[in-house]
Amino acid sequence: TIYIDVESYTYSWTTPKDFVPYARYLTKKDIKAVIEKTNKHHINAYRQKVLEKSITRFQAYCRGYLTRQKGKRLKFFRYHTDYVIKIQAWWRRVMIQRKYATLFRMKAIEAKLNRERRQNPWAWYKSQEQKIIKIQALWRGIRARNAYISLFHSPNPP
Repeated sequence: TIYIDVESYTYSWTTPKDFVPYARYLTKKDIKAVIEKTNKHHINAYRQKVLEKSITRFQAYCRGYLTRQKGKRLKFFRYHTDYVIKIQAWWRRVMIQRKYATLFRMKAIEAKLNRERRQNPWAWYKSQEQKIIKIQALWRGIRARNAYISLFHSPNPP
């Protein structure tokens, strides 16, 4: 005798502990449910197969389009390389001109100042006189503060 549990889909050759004898027959509804479940599985597998094919085809179309676009860009670049080189050369020239324009201006100003210094050295010192006075005042102030502090910290002040 075989004991089949229809609800948990298990079977046993020995009598189970919780065995309750009752008759259980397969009904038309049970058979229909099993057939529908099996059919759904097969239909889903077929749908997935068809869907995978269509997705693969769509990916191929997209990749082909992108490859053609890339080819067009490379072809355009190849035909316009001379123009690209001219634009790059022009831009490099502009950048170098900007860099050296400031350098040339600074050199011109420096040469003018050197020339003025050589022609009239006292005029240059006269223009710097306020700055010299400021530096001297700061230096004298530092020395005076240090002398004042040393009065309080020396053992024998004068």
